[in-house]
Amino acid sequence: GSSGSSGRSIRLPETIDLGALYLSMKDTEKGIKELNLEKDKKIFNHCFTGNCVIDWLVSNQSVRNRQEGLMIASSLLNEGYLQPAGDMSKSAVDGTAENPFLDNPDAFYYFPDSGFFCEENSGPSSG
Repeated sequence: GSSGSSGRSIRLPETIDLGALYLSMKDTEKGIKELNLEKDKKIFNHCFTGNCVIDWLVSNQSVRNRQEGLMIASSLLNEGYLQPAGDMSKSAVDGTAENPFLDNPDAFYYFPDSGFFCEENSGPSSG
């Protein structure tokens, strides 16, 4: 555990407890639905899209709007509660995008202990 946080500091509502939020997101009843998503001929198991996370935060009334949801999701990402899956979300974390988290249906994320795995979609090869 390093105490210094690198990069820009994000101002959050002080009422937000990321650890508790993470547990809520993982709730099987009310949390974010983990899906098997396909992209670039790969299948991502136990993951979800960036806009799903923002949708959930807003509907859960954890945030007032999508912009605030983006800040929360970015914090969760920085703290390691969310992990990027796939090229798009990984490149955003590398700092090419304004926010490390993308409110985007093509950006995939997963919980670090969810049993996430990615496999090649090797269907029947027709030449």
